[in-house]
Amino acid sequence: MENLKMKRVLVVIAIIVMTTSVVFAAPVITDSVNVVLQGKEADFGDKGVYLEDGHIYVPFRQFFESIGYDVDWDAASNTAVAKDPLRISSYVDREQKVDAALWQLSAEARACFIQAFNLATLRFDQALEKYPDATNLAVIADIDDTLVDGVMYTADVLQDGEWTNDAFGRSLASEACKPLPGAVEFMNYVVDNGGHVFYITNRVSSLREVTFETMEKMGFPMVDEDHIFIREDGMASSKESRRNIVEKDYEVVMILGDNLEDFADLFPPSEGVQARRDAVDEVYDMWGDKFIILPNAVYGDWEKAVYNYDRSKTLEERMQDKKAIFDYYKYTR
Repeated sequence: MENLKMKRVLVVIAIIVMTTSVVFAAPVITDSVNVVLQGKEADFGDKGVYLEDGHIYVPFRQFFESIGYDVDWDAASNTAVAKDPLRISSYVDREQKVDAALWQLSAEARACFIQAFNLATLRFDQALEKYPDATNLAVIADIDDTLVDGVMYTADVLQDGEWTNDAFGRSLASEACKPLPGAVEFMNYVVDNGGHVFYITNRVSSLREVTFETMEKMGFPMVDEDHIFIREDGMASSKESRRNIVEKDYEVVMILGDNLEDFADLFPPSEGVQARRDAVDEVYDMWGDKFIILPNAVYGDWEKAVYNYDRSKTLEERMQDKKAIFDYYKYTR
């Protein structure tokens, strides 16, 4: 993230240097060059575009204001700053998540959450009929964006808030932290009908205390060390080993999550988008039965799969990978 900020600073400095050099070099003004930025042609009025030694120089303020940017001068730091008023975040990768976060807040998303827990209740009733004498029926659930709404933290991050575990912990402790509709009711329904619930989360160990406090405050049942599995220090993100612990003593009849990793280690993002789609089809009958997935358009392994979870790739390279996905699937290819 800091690299992106630095790039913006360098761009600002470069433009200042270039435009300042016009005064001393006495370059030639021309109206034969059109300048286009983000699909918009810049209009400089009587200021014009300057050519010198094959380089194009433009007036800073007129250039950005012509395409709708706000331009300010910070005298204290001797810096000209151009900002797009149509952007919410100053980070490119965060700005790409704005519409996804808005969808998570939509009525359509809310309907999906309610639908998921209604279906989960129906499936648990069927499990009770299938195992009428069982005392060890269990449901496993992820926490974030499966039981607890994470969009209140996302809303802050997208407006240049901190993207850290400490900031996430503060968001969990805030009054804005709420359960998803139907989540508390379903988990209590399982317990009230003789079942057991387990929470497997990749929240880090430093969030243990706030996790227990907030889950209990929201009304979730069985909030204790035996039923909440935090991602301990040094532990991989895979939840397989923690699921195995539960499955050793319990009949797991249902798993709920918003990311495929919540269900099984069958969908590694390193395999890419199509391979994960194929893997989903291989367990076709489990979706809506033992596996109940909730929508999350903001983050998850689905995004990592676009660039095969190659963390060495730059933001620009990842953008090219995203474009390649659309090029592959578009009907005109």
